[in-house]
Amino acid sequence: MLRLSFRSRSACLFLSTSLSRRSPLLAPVLLTAALLLVTALPARAQNSGAGLARVLSGSGAPLRIKAKDLTPAWRQFVVGSPENAVLQAMIGGANGPPSVFYTKGFTVSMGGETYLVAYRAQPKPGPQTGIRPGRGPGENPTAPPLLAPDATLSLSLLNLRTSGSLNDVRPFDPERDIEKPQERAAQATAASMSNLKQIGLGLLQYTQDYDERLPPMNSATSQAQIRDASPDPGRATVQQRLRPYIRNDDIFAHPTTRQLYRPNAFLSRKTLASFKSPATMVAFYEAAPDAEGRRAVLYLDGHVKRERETDWPRIKKASRIPP
Repeated sequence: MLRLSFRSRSACLFLSTSLSRRSPLLAPVLLTAALLLVTALPARAQNSGAGLARVLSGSGAPLRIKAKDLTPAWRQFVVGSPENAVLQAMIGGANGPPSVFYTKGFTVSMGGETYLVAYRAQPKPGPQTGIRPGRGPGENPTAPPLLAPDATLSLSLLNLRTSGSLNDVRPFDPERDIEKPQERAAQATAASMSNLKQIGLGLLQYTQDYDERLPPMNSATSQAQIRDASPDPGRATVQQRLRPYIRNDDIFAHPTTRQLYRPNAFLSRKTLASFKSPATMVAFYEAAPDAEGRRAVLYLDGHVKRERETDWPRIKKASRIPP
């Protein structure tokens, strides 16, 4: 087992190792990770200065910080082996990023143990849309998600004797690691429009199986209702009727607000042939406009368009959407 000790009055790190003969290959990995962390930090960051009691009280180190307070003087790293991070991503899916910590290298000692003062953002996996929070589709699943500027990071004390190796140690880069609201909004818009397109495909497949007739367009009030395994056949919602064609309940809700897309009740049980202009007839739409004053709308012919909120009253009236 490797034991790390940080000396506050010295600019260097002293390592003492007592590895068992069964794991001789572990020593260089842990040693390299520790040296990368320490040598990259300013000298003052290696001075612990505060006792454990002061840290836990919040006087030695704040119990919480904001992501926007991080600077290039901070380092971010992952605890554990890269193989474990990949395994975690495989188990948790594309929205299961590894645990990322942020530190300036301060340590505190208590009871003969040394703790690294670090901070961690609570993971908030996004919906299963194929887009990780703050990252683009197809991104490395083990890459840490971008931090929202106002994200809260909580204090963590890592026991350097038992926490394992520190991997992927690198400087924190606000330009790269803090998300930009415009990019996040654009991703949410794209994901929402993709959801509506998939609902449109499911609606089309349903009509092909039911003699070109649309389903009852009564909406569920929650995703829990959509997931009801045995709904009353006479009262099944449109989302429940479309589930066999979509197979992902997250598709029925906006990826950011989690509000369900609303169906046009006027379409209930009507045939496709009864509409002369399906390209102008609303089938589903976002429950509320976005920050730019637009809302995504699915039309009966399957195309999706972001409409200005100023035009929405006219569109809503033309599609005979009930108030």
